[in-house]
Amino acid sequence: MLVRVSAVLVLTLSALHAQQAQPVGPGGTLAVVRSQPATVSVAPVTTAVTIDFDRPVDLSSVTTSTFRVFGRYSGPARGSYSFAHGARRVTFTPERPFSAGEVVFHEGDEGRELFLIASGSASVKLRLAGEGRLNRLATFSAGTVFGELALLDPGPRSASVEVDAELICYVLTDVAFEQLGREHPDIAIRLMANLGRELSRRLRQANQTIYQLEA
Repeated sequence: MLVRVSAVLVLTLSALHAQQAQPVGPGGTLAVVRSQPATVSVAPVTTAVTIDFDRPVDLSSVTTSTFRVFGRYSGPARGSYSFAHGARRVTFTPERPFSAGEVVFHEGDEGRELFLIASGSASVKLRLAGEGRLNRLATFSAGTVFGELALLDPGPRSASVEVDAELICYVLTDVAFEQLGREHPDIAIRLMANLGRELSRRLRQANQTIYQLEA
């Protein structure tokens, strides 16, 4: 059974079993009642995919082989599963995978989240005035944060970020950061202090790079 969740995420269900150990069959012994996002919506690859069934699911039958989510560009999505409503609801929460050559965001895009690289690498590129090509400013690897200006300034992205090797990122949106500030202000303060130090370091590095490019 193929459930097309959106133009970006495609969910494939196969060999799922109800708790009564009845396999999925033509008669709909384990039927999908609702999917979220709706089949007509467009969702980014960070969107959690929720499937409601007509009866409890045998949790042991939910695996990466029977419950698969595909990114539009990146292939099979990595993530975690959770269950609710007496195992009638299965939720897949994806990580954010990007394939080599993809662009995470373009210079000038609206940005409302920062990215923390879990694995892989990506390069920051900037288009200089009068030049058609992008110039690489820096390369980021695992443990590095990028896109952090979005939490401080709702303006457009100041540069583009392109994937060098398959990239998995964790994402912190501005809304989630505001919630963090309300619920755990001490953590939010430490995060802002660390971001401030990182921004200061990158500003000095950017000034040096610009000087070299203009020399």
